[in-house]
Amino acid sequence: EMISSILSQKFKVHKTRKNYNNEIGLPLTIFDMSNKYDVSVIELGMSNLGEIKRLVDIARPDIAVITNIGTAHIENLKTRKNIFKAKMEITTYFNSDNLLIVNGDDDYLSTVSNKNYNIVKTSISNKGNYNAEDIINLGSKGIEFTSKYKGNKYKFKINAPGIHNVYNALMGIAVADKFNLSLEQLIDGIYNYKPSNMRNDIIELPDGIRIINDCYNANLDSMKAAIDVLNSISNGRRIAILGDMYELGDFSIKAHKDVGIYLKDKCDILISVGQDAKYIYDEAVNNMKAYYFRTKEEACQLIKKIITNNDTILVKASRAMQMESVVDFIVKDRKRGI
Repeated sequence: EMISSILSQKFKVHKTRKNYNNEIGLPLTIFDMSNKYDVSVIELGMSNLGEIKRLVDIARPDIAVITNIGTAHIENLKTRKNIFKAKMEITTYFNSDNLLIVNGDDDYLSTVSNKNYNIVKTSISNKGNYNAEDIINLGSKGIEFTSKYKGNKYKFKINAPGIHNVYNALMGIAVADKFNLSLEQLIDGIYNYKPSNMRNDIIELPDGIRIINDCYNANLDSMKAAIDVLNSISNGRRIAILGDMYELGDFSIKAHKDVGIYLKDKCDILISVGQDAKYIYDEAVNNMKAYYFRTKEEACQLIKKIITNNDTILVKASRAMQMESVVDFIVKDRKRGI
């Protein structure tokens, strides 16, 4: 979304619709292309080794971007090393004309090197070709940072919170440089970026109540990023309503416990919902007010009783949990109370 927003300042951009990023969705995305577009920004998804290789057999990118090596799909791939191998399949057909953009602060991606194609790295710790400095958290209004573009340093504003968006913007800057965008086009593209539906979507309600609707999906890394956003934009109490993270296999119990540990000093009230979410509760209960429910319906009965003015509420879980129903419940309940 960030790269599409930036490139659309200069080009007619075609991009992946919804989550059409697998062996069925990618061809549908390709069929949607036409000569009215100048550039296509396509997401390639995977859950096993060999899947991205099959996708680049269909669509061979000129530029590839890998944001991080996290824990999504670790149930199938077992280790982050295998996730790294699976994502690097995107370079299968790369040569000296191709460019790979990676997160230079990631412990796996920072090691990437190849003499057969071009590589640039991004960083917030001055380890990359494109670096972010002077990062300023603006709460719910977003985040500012400075970075060099074409040799000079400039300030950029993202209208969405979260340090992960700084990484996304840096990768967008690298792409913009490759496509020779003007500074004004780049600044506008970053400024106009909007998160896609149910991904860090901030909903403002009366009485200073704010919901972070991040229900699209969840893994350990994205949970931590969302908790950081909750902590950074809150003016009152910080409430986390967290459900199960799926597709983690043998790593599931540890991952849920790690979320519970990570919540310390970043959350005032935890409401965990589901099966393995019990492990989030177990680790957090001694550090904050914490509640555990097996079902969303049970949780909602408590939620409507405890929410008050100026609360900031994070709602997040894996897609199959459909936690957006909790968001809808809160919105409707608050409107009834007006």
